[in-house]
Amino acid sequence: MINFKELLKKQNQNQLILMCVLLLYVLFDTPIPPILKPFFNNMLGQIITILISLVLLIYYNPILGVLSMYVAFLMLQKSYSAELPKSKPVVTEQEKNSKMHQMNNAVKKQRESLELDMVDKMTPFVSNLNFSNPSYKPVLEDKVQGSNL
Repeated sequence: MINFKELLKKQNQNQLILMCVLLLYVLFDTPIPPILKPFFNNMLGQIITILISLVLLIYYNPILGVLSMYVAFLMLQKSYSAELPKSKPVVTEQEKNSKMHQMNNAVKKQRESLELDMVDKMTPFVSNLNFSNPSYKPVLEDKVQGSNL
C-alpha cells in the first residue's frame, strides 16, 4: 500500500502513466505491431526487453517493475507464437497419386520430344572385330596364390 501511495505523488507521475499503459496492454490483449515483431524474434531484442523490465523492477516502483516483467513475458510469448508455421491441409493418397501422374505425363512428353529423337538420329554401333580367337594366351602367375577357374 505504501508503494502505491508513493506512485500517486506528483514526482512519480511518469511512472503512473507508464503503469497505466502497461495495464491497458495487458487488459485489452493487444497484438504486437508487425513492425516490432522482428525486434522480439531475435536474441538481442529479447535480452534488451528483459533488461528494461529488470531496470524498472530494480530502480523504480516495485509494482511497476512486476507489471513490466509480466508485460515483457507476454510480449516475448506473443512474438514467438506468431512465428509458428501453419500446418498444410491434409491431402488424400488419391489426390497425391493424381498429381504425380500429371507431373509424370508432362515429363514423359518432354523426354519423348528430345531424347527419343536424338536416339533415332544416332547411327547404330556396329563392330566388325572378331573377339572369339585372341592372339595371346593368358597365363596364371605362380607367385600369386590363386585358384584356377
